Amino acid sequence: MRRVYGSAVAALHRPFMAGTCRVKPPQCLGEFAVDFTSPIGMGACGSVFAGRHLETNCEVAIKTMSRALLTAEAGGPQVEAGIKNESEVFERVLLDGGMPHPNVVEVMGFFDGQITEATEKGLKLCHDELADESVHYFVMELLEGGSLQDHLDQHGAMKEDEAQQLTRSLCEGLASLHEKGIVHRDVKPGNVLFRKTCGSTHGDIDLQGPKLIDFSHAVIVPAEGILTGESGTRGYVAPEILADKGYGPKCDVFSLGCVLHAMLTGGRLPKRHARVGMVTRLPSSVSPEARSFLDSMISCDAGLRPSAADALSEPWLQMLPSLAPTTGASDRLLTVF
Repeated sequence: MRRVYGSAVAALHRPFMAGTCRVKPPQCLGEFAVDFTSPIGMGACGSVFAGRHLETNCEVAIKTMSRALLTAEAGGPQVEAGIKNESEVFERVLLDGGMPHPNVVEVMGFFDGQITEATEKGLKLCHDELADESVHYFVMELLEGGSLQDHLDQHGAMKEDEAQQLTRSLCEGLASLHEKGIVHRDVKPGNVLFRKTCGSTHGDIDLQGPKLIDFSHAVIVPAEGILTGESGTRGYVAPEILADKGYGPKCDVFSLGCVLHAMLTGGRLPKRHARVGMVTRLPSSVSPEARSFLDSMISCDAGLRPSAADALSEPWLQMLPSLAPTTGASDRLLTVF
C-alpha cells in the first residue's frame, strides 16, 4: 500500500516553487519523468536522480532510499535511520510553511511506492531478493553547480573574502534549520551544493547562494533539548559527539568551522590534539579576525562556541559589506535538460 507522508496535513504544505512552478506535494512516482539510468549523486543511504514534474515541467532532484538499493558501504539499519531522519525533517520543513531559506535546499515533498514502478523506468537493484521492498522518494530542487567539495578539489584554497561570504550564508542556513528545531549533523563540503551560475571569482559558484543538502543524518531536537548517538563524517564531527555525550545544535557550528578551515586551506582539516584541543594550519595570509572566528567555531567546549545565529554577529562576519539578497525561490529558474 502506497503511503504519502504528511497527507493528513497536506493543506498546510506550501507549494514547491522553482522558477514560475508552483507544485503541490507529490503523491506518486507517476507524476514525474525520471532518468534512473544516470544518478547525479550517490551516497551510502541513497542515490539522487534528475527528474521533471510532468504537470508543470518543473525540473527536480529525486532521492531514492530503500534496503534493496543498498551500497556496499551501508547497512540496513543505517538506511532505515536515514529514511526516518529525512522523512521527519521534510515533514517539519513542509509544515513550517512560508518561503524556504535561500541557503537550504528547497523540498517539494516525499512519498513511497513499490520498487517495480522504478525498475520499469530503469532503476537498478543491488539486491534482487529484496524486490518486494518499498522505495522512499524525496523530491527537492535540482542544483547543478556542483558541491563545495568539487570546487575545492578543482580550484584549491579560496580567498578569505570568498570564504567569508560562504560562511555567512551557511551560518544563515544553519540558523534557519536550528530555529525549526532541526540539527543537520553532517555539515561538510560534499553537503553544500550550488545553483548553476557564472561570473564567480572562484570557479563558477554563487558565493551568496550555497545550499545545505542531505538530511539523512539530521534529527529533530527532542523536548529535553539533548541529542545522543554518533553521526556525521570523520574529520567534521564535533568532539562531544565522539565522546558519546549529550549534545545540541552547536555540533553543526563545529562542523561548519571545519568547513571554513577546508575553504581557507584547499581541503585540509584542523588537527585534533588530546591535550591542546583543535590545532589549525592556516596560510599566513589569513587575518587575525578570521583566525579568532575559526577558533571559536571549533572550540572543543561546546559552551564556548557561538550558536549559528550568534556567529552571524561575530566581528569577522560583520566585516563583510551588505550583500544583495540571494535570489529567492519565487524568482529562481532551474534548468537541466
